[in-house]
Formats: sequence, C-alpha cells, structure tokens
Amino acid sequence: MYKYRGCELIIASLKYSVVIIDEIQSYEPEIIAKLIYGLYIITLAGGKFAIITATLPPVLTYFIDKKGIYNIPHAAPAQFLRNDITRHKIHISEADDFDYDEILKYGKTKKVLVICTKRSGFKFMNSKPFIHLYRSPRGYYLYDVNKDTIIAVSSAVYNYLDDKKSFEELSSEDQCYVNELKVSGYLSSKRYSEIRHPGLDRMEYELNRRCSQLILQVTQACNLVCFYCPYANKTGGALQRDHSNKMMSWETAKAAIDFYFEHSIDCEEISISFYGGEPLIAYNLVKKCVEYAEELFAGKKIVFNMTTNATLFTDEMIDFFYNHNFSLLFSIDGPEKIHDINRRRSDGTGSFKIAFANLRKVAEKYGDAVKDKIGINTVINPANDADLLISLFDDKLFKEYPINVSMTLAEDIMLEDKIEVTDLYTEKMNYQYFLGLLKALKIVEGVKLIPSVKSYVETLTKTYASFKNYKCRIRKRWRRMLL
Repeated sequence: MYKYRGCELIIASLKYSVVIIDEIQSYEPEIIAKLIYGLYIITLAGGKFAIITATLPPVLTYFIDKKGIYNIPHAAPAQFLRNDITRHKIHISEADDFDYDEILKYGKTKKVLVICTKRSGFKFMNSKPFIHLYRSPRGYYLYDVNKDTIIAVSSAVYNYLDDKKSFEELSSEDQCYVNELKVSGYLSSKRYSEIRHPGLDRMEYELNRRCSQLILQVTQACNLVCFYCPYANKTGGALQRDHSNKMMSWETAKAAIDFYFEHSIDCEEISISFYGGEPLIAYNLVKKCVEYAEELFAGKKIVFNMTTNATLFTDEMIDFFYNHNFSLLFSIDGPEKIHDINRRRSDGTGSFKIAFANLRKVAEKYGDAVKDKIGINTVINPANDADLLISLFDDKLFKEYPINVSMTLAEDIMLEDKIEVTDLYTEKMNYQYFLGLLKALKIVEGVKLIPSVKSYVETLTKTYASFKNYKCRIRKRWRRMLL
C-alpha cells in the first residue's frame, strides 16, 4: 500500500489519540459511514475511541462489528450498551388538546419532549399566544400575560384568537392589527413555569428585621357620624364593622409595640400610627404608647402619626403631640356649609367650627414645622357645589401656613346609598386641573390654584424635569459614542 511522505506523523498521532463521538446516531448516513471507517483506522494504529449516547441503534453496532473493530484486541468494549435501565418513558395521548398543566408539572423535575402528530397540536405548542380573553357588554378584550397588559380588540380579532375564525377570514385591517401586535411583542407563546417576585427572596428578612410601620387601632369609637363613613352607616356587620365602644387594652398595645421592636431591628427610622374611630378618645392610651415606645426604641428616630377629626383637642394634647414629633392629618371636608353636611355629631349638629379652630391652634403651635407635619384630607361629596368647596382655601390660614392638602372622592363601596358624580362637578374640577396645566406651561399667570391642584402641578413639573434631564443625558451619551 502506498504511503505518502509524512503519513507516519498522522499514524503516530492516531496511536496516542482518544476520539470521542457524542450522539453518533444523529449524523447523516454518509458521515456515519466515514466515522466508522475512521474508527477502524484509529484502532489499527493503537488509538482509542468512545461513543457517548443513550440510544445507540443496533444498525451501528452491526457495521462496527462487520468492519472488524471489535476483533482488534484493545478495541472491544466491556459493555457498550446497557439494556437494564429505563431511559425514557412514553405517554401516548389521543386527546384533541394538550393537558398543559400536566406537562408543566413533569417539566419541573424532568425533561419533557412533546411530539405532535396533529397539525393542531403543533400549532398549539408553537404559536398559541399566552393570553386570556374576556368580553363585556361594552367590548372585547385580551389580557397578554407576558406583557401584563389589557388590550381592547375588535370582535373579529377576538374570535380569531378564540380559534373561532381563521386568519384569512379577517379583514385586511384586522390582519394588520394582529401583525402589529406580534411585532410589538404581544401574542407571544412564551410560557413561564414559575413567576417569582424579585423581592420574594428578601421577604423573610424584611418581615423579621425591617417592618417599617406599626398602625394601632386604639378604639372603634367615634364622636361623629359622617355620611360617607362605612363604620357609621350601621349595617349590623353586613358590609363593614360598625362603630362600637371597643377600646384597645394596654396589654394588647404593648404586645404590638414589642413585636414591632423585635421585627424592625435593621430600621433606622421607626413609624407608629394611631387610628380609630377617633383616636383622641383613647388619648391616655396613645400617650402611654408613645412614652413606652420612646424608651424601648431609644437611639432611633421615631415618627408618630395620627388621623383625627380634630374635635377633641385640648391644649395639653397639642403640646404633647408637638413635643413628641407627631405628624397630624385633619379631616376637613370644606367650608362650614359643606363640612357640616358631611361630618356631624350624633345629635345632628355640625363639627366645622371646633375642628377648624383646633387646626388653627395646631398650625400656630407647629409654626415652621407645619409644612412637614400638618395636613388635611378633604373627602369630597360630588353632590356638593365644587365652587363652594374650593372657597375653603380662601381662608387666610392657608396663606399663612403651608398646610398639605389631599382631596379624595367619597367612596360608596360599603354604603347602601350610592353616591352620584354629577357632570357639573366633573366639569368644574377638571377646569381647576386645566388651569393648573396652563400655569405650569406659563401660558397664564396669576392664577390661584387650590392646594390639591397645586400639588399635582408641582409633581407633574418635577416629573417632566426629571424626564427631560434623562433624555438630555441619553443624547449626551450618544454624542460621546458617535465622537
């Protein structure tokens, strides 16, 4: 046999070579034939080889044997193929659709290969979007799980996604819409076996060492009967608990504070809030809790909070709250005429005069600290005149002190009598926000804004400034990259 010059180097290399072939059965027949011949040459030269596979077909062992590789003394394997273990399990399903939950269950611990013999099954596994469809009297919708987004669709697209209409049956406009959704990343068939919040791994730590706030409902009693209060509209517990004379005991309050102490070890700031009913009814308990907490949490900053109807303040209480770093939120629902409709005593008399007088006293006591410590929450009954409501903020108190104001619409979820939002109210309040936007854009000057709109505009302005600054940084970054 002719040996070309230098071939002895190749033969010498083969003699100490170890060739490993992985999953040999996956190659094309022509390549497998060349591999078998190559193995024959290698073994003749004294080299070694290994075929790694879990499913070596008998036809390969036949040709390997036929080529005589096994007859070479050092080439015969001790055990080439094991038949004493179960490598794969096959489950045949004749159902028209997949039991996807079952596939996911086995897929958590094992590798699952799904072989579809029907075109519909192949379509399901490869292209069926991970969405949920639902409809209402007003329209058709899909919830895209991967995007976490709800999208309104036409009835035709809805039926297509519900497999009741083919893509070809859609109008060209609906076809374009479906394609646009796909291009934008919607209608993906990607499925997750597990959805895990990124903070879940820290949950145990947060609960055990970083509880950020303790809220104590010191009493369920209240001296007012507000029309929108779910606790004042007695339903016998059918919709919500009713006001009662229940008072928190010192033992319960102390146990709660001790628990908070044990579970806020890594918190630099401690926050304890008092809630009711009207918490000032339980003033002595509040005072005892404050003194105990300050002793227990010595060395840490403690902030106390309270929401109150402001009718039970005394000078002693005001001094105590000021000296112990209390933030106070007052319930003031408008000028006297409106406030006294919303927030009455059990005898039907109003509460505005005493509440507003106490708000003024507290503001005078807190002075410069008002901006950070004192606020009012105005619950709006849309049946009342919006212009009259807004007139509350003409009082000089709001000009003298920067009192924080939040305004919320009264909710009727827990009420038997439902609250109607009139078009007139909506128009007037929207006009206030419109004026705020005009002032923010410097289109008009000298416009007097109600506090809630003023806060909204300030937040909007800060957000826009932050966004604009971010875009500026992006442009500079691209400019540097281009240079």
